[in-house]
Amino acid sequence: MELIRFSLQARESVFESMEMATGRDLFALMRPDWKAVQRDLIESLCVDVSKDVWVAEVDGAVAGFVATQTDNDTKIGQIYMVAVDPQQQNRGVGTALSNFAFEHLRGAGMAFVEVHTGNDPSHAAARRSYERLASRR
Repeated sequence: MELIRFSLQARESVFESMEMATGRDLFALMRPDWKAVQRDLIESLCVDVSKDVWVAEVDGAVAGFVATQTDNDTKIGQIYMVAVDPQQQNRGVGTALSNFAFEHLRGAGMAFVEVHTGNDPSHAAARRSYERLASRR
């Protein structure tokens, strides 16, 4: 599945930085098979009815995806996951997906939208995108 392929590629640097921060031995205990966990997570998104998933295409090829989740009781929506094919990164795909997700969640009646990301260097572009999104709201 294309989403799994590029999601694993996109997250490689995240898990590398986690390993550097924690050390090889602790990382091996904490994340013994992060690729299998990520693969299962992406596959579950495709069948989880509590989440909405959209795919972005560039020139007819899958370039990224975004998953959202809503809580109608609290009116809090979440941009649950964004992944962009590494070959399409830094071209606005992630920003476009995040904007789309935000508007979808607002349109679904959510009063608040949350997104979580890492503080490591590999998440810097995502943080900038989310910060720009927040500053326009």
